Amino acid sequence: MSNKNIIIVHDVLGTLFSLTKPTALVSSLFSSQLGGDSQPAVRARYAELVVMDWYHCGQRDFTNLSLNGSYTPIGQVFKAAINRVLLMSGLVPPELAEKEGGQVSEETLREVRARAAKGENVFGDIPDQMMATLPALESRPGMVEAFSKTYRSQELRPKSVGHVSLWGATNGSLDLAGKLFNGALGQSGVQKQETQAKGDGYSVWSCDEIKVAKPDPRVYEAVKRKVLVGDGLKADDSSLWFVASHTWDTDAAKRAGFKTLWVSYEEFHPVSDLYLKPDLIAGDLNEGARKILEWESQNV
Repeated sequence: MSNKNIIIVHDVLGTLFSLTKPTALVSSLFSSQLGGDSQPAVRARYAELVVMDWYHCGQRDFTNLSLNGSYTPIGQVFKAAINRVLLMSGLVPPELAEKEGGQVSEETLREVRARAAKGENVFGDIPDQMMATLPALESRPGMVEAFSKTYRSQELRPKSVGHVSLWGATNGSLDLAGKLFNGALGQSGVQKQETQAKGDGYSVWSCDEIKVAKPDPRVYEAVKRKVLVGDGLKADDSSLWFVASHTWDTDAAKRAGFKTLWVSYEEFHPVSDLYLKPDLIAGDLNEGARKILEWESQNV
């Protein structure tokens, strides 16, 4: 008799969707300052580091504002952080770099930084261009296969499981998450709960709902309440999982009672001397989906 349900909650930004789009934009806009066409590998790597710094600074500021009782939607935080991160990376507006042949002088960098310190938007519409890439983020390796095939496979699903319920829990907005899910899976990211019970839907929860940022413990408790009530389930007959590519996220989720899967393609190292060890580790999302189902089969 099928009487167990698996609820798998996924972090969205960074875990289900990568930052390759804004990275490509930075590589293009600041090409001459990042190594130019003669060093494409250097340029690509430098651009990735700039964008990851932007992402991490945005997450830091988002969390700090929340801790100080000044919760601000993360989209606003990301946009506000762009000028700072570009300046900290030693970049200047592309037109200034072109005048100097791509080799920006220390004097020019100091001048641009001084203007920015007075509140000037020295990079013009570049922050808007970078923000425009977010709704078009590409799905991570294995995401589409995991959501559309592996989790739905009757062959892979443990016999004791009634259905597999898929969720996203995001620091971002429901609107952004919906666009990302729609682009990857071809349907609205925010599904009605009755589709979950049939085992063919997925839903998204946003920190905007309680105006508290991850990894605050209140977020994971709110997510647990939402996913259980949303599916009309009880904790006693449900197996709760949290999937993320950030160890600070899996650590907080595990402390809140979730079993956890860490996907290694962003951080590469679990820093286990700081964070709780995740229950499972995978190289991509489809491998992770298979490991979760295998774990459930072996732990009836």
